[in-house]
Amino acid sequence: MYRLVTPELALLYLSKNDGNRPIDERRVRDFEEDMRAGRWREKGSVPIIITPTGELLNGQHRLTALVRAGLSMTMRVCVREDKQ
Repeated sequence: MYRLVTPELALLYLSKNDGNRPIDERRVRDFEEDMRAGRWREKGSVPIIITPTGELLNGQHRLTALVRAGLSMTMRVCVREDKQ
């Protein structure tokens, strides 16, 4: 489903980001620049993936960039029942 992700919602998702790899600051900066300049497009990327309990499985770089840019954006968000 597509959903408007605000910085506040992104922070909520990021607060349950326990098992992902470390943040790549360069990737976040690139995403943030694109978002601020209006160039951001999901380009068929994997959606933001959360579990039913809200644990973030995918999307930490995009969400971090969105928070730093201070923007709200429509993003594809999926809830995955099974944690793989």
